[in-house]
Amino acid sequence: MRPKSERCVFTRYIEKTGGLNDAPDDVKFFGYTYEVGTKGLYISQATNIHFDNGYIEQISTPLIAQNSTGVTFNGNHIANSGTVTGVAYFPLQTTGSFRDNVIIADPSHTVAALAVCTNNSNMIDFVGNASSVTTTSGCATAQVGPTTSTLSVTGGQTVFVNGSATAITTISAPAIAPGKTLTLYAAGTITLAAGGNINFGGLTAPLTIAGGQSVTLTLFDLGPTWLITSTTAVTASVPSLNTTFLDDFYTGANMASVPIGSPTASSCSPSNTFTDNNHPGNMLITAGTAGTGTGIVCGLLSENPSVTSANTAQGWTWETAVYVPVLPGTTAAAYQAGLAHTPNANPWTTGIGFYLSSANGVANDWYCRYNSTSTDSGVAATVAWTRLTMVNDGTNVHWYIGGTQVCGTGVAIASMPSTTQYPAVWSATALSATSVAMAYDYINWQRAVSR
Repeated sequence: MRPKSERCVFTRYIEKTGGLNDAPDDVKFFGYTYEVGTKGLYISQATNIHFDNGYIEQISTPLIAQNSTGVTFNGNHIANSGTVTGVAYFPLQTTGSFRDNVIIADPSHTVAALAVCTNNSNMIDFVGNASSVTTTSGCATAQVGPTTSTLSVTGGQTVFVNGSATAITTISAPAIAPGKTLTLYAAGTITLAAGGNINFGGLTAPLTIAGGQSVTLTLFDLGPTWLITSTTAVTASVPSLNTTFLDDFYTGANMASVPIGSPTASSCSPSNTFTDNNHPGNMLITAGTAGTGTGIVCGLLSENPSVTSANTAQGWTWETAVYVPVLPGTTAAAYQAGLAHTPNANPWTTGIGFYLSSANGVANDWYCRYNSTSTDSGVAATVAWTRLTMVNDGTNVHWYIGGTQVCGTGVAIASMPSTTQYPAVWSATALSATSVAMAYDYINWQRAVSR
């Protein structure tokens, strides 16, 4: 018996009267099939065309759609196809969904891509597809160069934003539905500012997004329009879990001083001697003269020591930046920065911090210090602003210089001082009759708490 022959039926919808620019509208195909060929389904200048729950096999490019809206290609079984360009190709502006499809291929067929879009105003919803190849190109990310305060996004939920000096106050992205997100990647520095339809969700406006950073906003249809829900530009503390204190020293309002010995002409005061764009406000400590081993301590000394149980698992982070204009190897001197219980001595023996001194084995190296123990960091001081950080992670205390960990991998918190500590103190001590100085800028203190 000879098998029954198969017949292929091709359906084409065209304009009945030429020149009217009519196009197919609201056509639905369910449970269809097409197999073996170079190009499969081609949709152009159409609205609400639905090809769902079909079976496609051995088609080089199964779907091509352009200049169309409301296209759905969902729930299809696609086998050994998409070897040229991709499973779907959107050469011109199209909106629709390509989702819940199953794409399989045997070893003799290589899927080129899940989808390729050559116009970045496409808005295609890719969700739930099962495929070994998930790569898309030009389908989800638009590139814009803002020239006004309104950022216009014609397609995509991720946007590559060129740097601009014009602050963005308003976002127009008509393709984004309420409840969906829009992620802006800053190719260069951009700024989001108040006054339009952006809600900063408690962040300070304006918000600067430096090149290489991103911000994600969620579209609301009740209340705020665009709400910033995450950003890499800000690392925020959780108020219920941390207490944070930041002081950038434009004035000396919080600062008090204590002498070391009996110096002459010592001082602790705001200064612009070493200011720059990164350190616009700082304090300057001048040790004064009157003999060897005299100087001055400056810091948060007006109240009783307020940081308790420094040797327990209540974690904290401490950071400052300092500037030493003359290194101790040149002029005999000692400098300290950190926390201390009794700071009016050189060196402190009741604290945790950093120690730079001509009395050290390596005169110009920073040392990590706790109680009476000093460890060479191996980092030489320079005449430049230096960031000094200490972290108690609940188990160990770690020291960092310029963001790099020094002095090993940490010291157990049980070795730390058991006394209460002043949370921020700095000192300069003259180890000869020559006055020496050190500038410091900001104290950033964060402590884990339970409420």
